[in-house]
Amino acid sequence: MKLARAISSQAEEELETDLAMRQFPRNSDGSAKIALIGMDRSLLAWTELRPHFPEQEDVILDFQLRLARIRGETERLFPNARAFVRPGFDEDTVRLEVGGQV
Repeated sequence: MKLARAISSQAEEELETDLAMRQFPRNSDGSAKIALIGMDRSLLAWTELRPHFPEQEDVILDFQLRLARIRGETERLFPNARAFVRPGFDEDTVRLEVGGQV
């Protein structure tokens, strides 16, 4: 779903004529970043699970190969996605400890 949103957002962004609006971070990059993070985590999880299901190794490897190809194409279509800063997730935040001390 996030990848579909990234593609549709990218199409809308290409139609934007207001130069000021074009200066904002692109919604498509944010959605693509979330999709890429999901793909990264899925690939890692399947790598961890594969030894536990030796009878399914070929199926799992095929799935991982397909997902890796989708990830590569996503990175090609959205070259700035990984650099997108998600407010509240990717920002350096100051965390207050008990008593208000930093």
